Amino acid sequence: QGMYPNLTDTDLTLISLGIILTYFSSNKEKLHKVLQLIKEKKLITFFDRALDKTYDLKEAFFGFLESLNITFSKVSNMIAYTFLVPLVPLLKDIAELSLDESQIKLIGLGISSYVGGIIASNFIYSLIKKIIERFKS
Repeated sequence: QGMYPNLTDTDLTLISLGIILTYFSSNKEKLHKVLQLIKEKKLITFFDRALDKTYDLKEAFFGFLESLNITFSKVSNMIAYTFLVPLVPLLKDIAELSLDESQIKLIGLGISSYVGGIIASNFIYSLIKKIIERFKS
């Protein structure tokens, strides 16, 4: 942000959104719309520079992880655990309720069933979508 003071916050947000869509989204239509806005605002040079920096940062990060001999499964586990951090106060509150073991099992079963249902439905959806796409082509 300090490197190009003539860029507004809106410009920086647009460039950031373009980078996020480039790396983390498969929605080509939205990416195309954002890239059109970037071109219209004549921000393509700044976008390209930021995209190069993002690529460099990603490569440096993965190189760092490889140098630590951390496998993908370990990284994915670390990322998964970060989503549990906000639950710590909730778990503390649940612990203070003095629930018996059967109630705790019921809560765990409900949460695991919910997560399992989401994973299964996403898997089935993607499987059916792939089958339909295969038959279309």
